Order: sequence, then C-alpha cells, then structure tokens
Amino acid sequence: MEDNYHKILNATMELMLERSYHGTSVQMIADKVHVSKSTIFHYFKTKEGILLALFEDFVPSATNKLLLIVRNKQLSGMDKLRKIIQLHLYQVSTNGDVLRLYLRESRFISKNNKAVCKDSQRTYADLIIDVIRQVQKENRQAFTNLDPASVTYSILGMCNSAVIWFDKNGKIGVDALADQMYQMVAENSNGSIIASNDQSRLS
Repeated sequence: MEDNYHKILNATMELMLERSYHGTSVQMIADKVHVSKSTIFHYFKTKEGILLALFEDFVPSATNKLLLIVRNKQLSGMDKLRKIIQLHLYQVSTNGDVLRLYLRESRFISKNNKAVCKDSQRTYADLIIDVIRQVQKENRQAFTNLDPASVTYSILGMCNSAVIWFDKNGKIGVDALADQMYQMVAENSNGSIIASNDQSRLS
C-alpha cells in the first residue's frame, strides 16, 4: 500500500503537470491526497521541497547508468553513443512525467537549489561530451569541426523531445526508436548537425 510520502509526490507531479508549479498550492496537494496541510509539512518543509524530492532520485539514477556506459573501455565511441541514446529514451519511456516536469519546472526553484540542478544537468551532459570527443578522436571525419558540447545538446534535445510525442504503447517501441535516432546521428556525424531545441537540458 502506498504511503503518504509517495502519495504526496505522485499527487504533486499530477497537479504540476496539469497546472504548473505556480498554479499548484500545498492545499491542492493536501486535498488530492486527502490529508491535512500539516501532514504535507511533516514530510516536506516547502512546496519546493516536494518538487526537489521528485527530482533527487531521477537525475542521479540516470547519471549513474550513464557512467556505466561511458566508463566501459570495451566500447567504441559510437557504440557508447548508441547505448546512450537508448538509455535516454528508456528514461523518457519509464520516467516521462518526471522528465517532463524536470524540463519544464526546474527553472522555478530557488537560486541555491537551481544551482544544484544545473550541476546535475552539467554532469550528465559532460559525460556525453566526453563520448563525442572519443568519437572524434577515433574517427577524424566524425562530427568534423563541430563543438562536442553543441553536438551533445542537439542529441539531448532530439531525445528529450520524445517526451511530448512518444507513445510507449504505439507502433514503434523504445529500441526501434533508439535505433532510428542513432541512425540519424550516425549518418550526420560527418559534419552536419542535428537541429537543437529548447528541450536540450538534462535528463
């Protein structure tokens, strides 16, 4: 049986996805969970604290999984890139609501906590940047004259956009989508670049 802590987290996510961070009040969360506001504050000091709790497992968990790929010395740079795209799309498929909330609402948190989120985003991206550099080192024709950071954020933007339109119950599965996205990246690694978008943060 789900405890109040997780009920509060799930209710907050549902409300913020529907109404936004600023459009959701602690009273609304309490009403949805059928508890008092004092029960909410027993678990969390502020509304922002609930939002951070939703994020605190998601980003470190994704980064730890990414580390396993990046540190695998048996894989070439392009092999790592294929696995990274697959990993990120699995995050979209299994944690889409959290990722959507993270991309949309993390900018509203306070300065100190925002710095923590930015550091987490930067750590995740830096790992992928290292892989792009490995690809460039292994193949001088790959991503020729392209900045590794620009390539990284373009790939992340492409993957993150799937949060909006990907249907895990649709005709195409995660593995097939990952293969298609990887193919687009691989075919354009000789100098052109995937168009970036405003969802290139993280996740």
